[in-house]
Amino acid sequence: MTGPLLNAWNLDLGSAKPLVADNPDDTLALQPVPGTSPATWGLGRG
Repeated sequence: MTGPLLNAWNLDLGSAKPLVADNPDDTLALQPVPGTSPATWGLGRG
């Protein structure tokens, strides 16, 4: 049952990683707008 969900997660994460690969971690940790999450949270790195 969890197999398809994990496959989708890995596909999405695999698509996102190249988009942020050249950004330093400290810039990904910045909160863009008060009350929102930084990019690291969405990528599972924070």
